[in-house]
Amino acid sequence: MGLATDSVGRRTAWPGIEPRSGIAASLTAFLNEVHKSLVHAWAARKGMALEMVLFVIFYFVMNMYMGRGEVREELLAPTLIGLTVIMFFHQQVNRVFWGVLGEIQTGTLEQLYLSPLPAAVLLLGRQVATILESMVIAVALYLVPAALAGVRIALDFQALVPMAVVIAGSAGFSLVVAGLTLLFKRIELLVELIFGGAFIVGGVFLPLDQLPDWVAVAGRLLFPTTQGIEVMREILLEDHSLGALQVDWGIGWLLLQPIALLAAGALFYGVSERVAKRQGTLARY
Repeated sequence: MGLATDSVGRRTAWPGIEPRSGIAASLTAFLNEVHKSLVHAWAARKGMALEMVLFVIFYFVMNMYMGRGEVREELLAPTLIGLTVIMFFHQQVNRVFWGVLGEIQTGTLEQLYLSPLPAAVLLLGRQVATILESMVIAVALYLVPAALAGVRIALDFQALVPMAVVIAGSAGFSLVVAGLTLLFKRIELLVELIFGGAFIVGGVFLPLDQLPDWVAVAGRLLFPTTQGIEVMREILLEDHSLGALQVDWGIGWLLLQPIALLAAGALFYGVSERVAKRQGTLARY
């Protein structure tokens, strides 16, 4: 095969093929990553459906436990809000972790860095796909128990604010987990421990005012779901507005925490990536 020259006179064995870059190429790569990730998620739908059935059963079991053997109507709505939010957080963090670990195990993670485009563009596409997938799962986990238990919660558009906060904070948290995966690889137990911590100290089934003070502080400080759940309950169940919240730490922490988590997550992932590259362990399992 003969050699050809490109537009600046360099010799190349692949005439007529040049790496694309720029906004259009970045957008194309971003959308391709979103599509690919959603296709992979759809391929695993049967396993996810079984997992959702178990979560629905778990919801009713927890309500029976809290109601001392009975499913009490007054507990159904607040616990359903808590379940919906914590399941979004669980799915978001879990999907990012297993996605990165799967790339490492199959040896395809390094392909991110062979593209002429920044790896951040492809990572952002995967992050958006996990958010979309987790939102669908969370909505389904809300609708199914609500229909079975006859729960009716009046929608309020103000609740979109704490939900957006949970989404942004979970994305930042998942970046921290992804960075830890690059460094230590096999952290499955740590991921489950994180979810367990968010579930226990996050006021998912019990209001924070019924828990020890240090537990409530840890929940609000560490996890993006805690403040979001409390605010959503006030808006949807107590008819409070965002400007008249009575929840501890208020709307200021609600808005500040996701920004801090996103910044910390992006910084930690970037540092972890550089460390793994320098050690030559980026794709070593």
